[in-house]
Amino acid sequence: MKKTNQLPIKNQPLTKLELKRISALEKTDIKFIDDTLLSSVSYKYSKQALIIIIARQKMEDTLGSIPLTYYSMRIQKMVEEDILEAIGNLEYLRFSEVRKKSY
Repeated sequence: MKKTNQLPIKNQPLTKLELKRISALEKTDIKFIDDTLLSSVSYKYSKQALIIIIARQKMEDTLGSIPLTYYSMRIQKMVEEDILEAIGNLEYLRFSEVRKKSY
């Protein structure tokens, strides 16, 4: 990761309205989100924020507005499940990078 002079901004907690929106997602919606996020990740490290923006653009017409923090939470889950690898702190969109796990 490149060094920058930017101040880190931690992912914002989900609001009550956002939590309500997320809780209304079906399992198929969550799978669609995960699949779209995975399709936006390569085997080279990329900024988490870039991956989320690319995936969000692919899904916006289908799912509407989903908070960036939720996409980050899904990426964090995939890292925990050993599907993706990460460097940096995933709680900071612009200060973390992810890639597909290479075996």
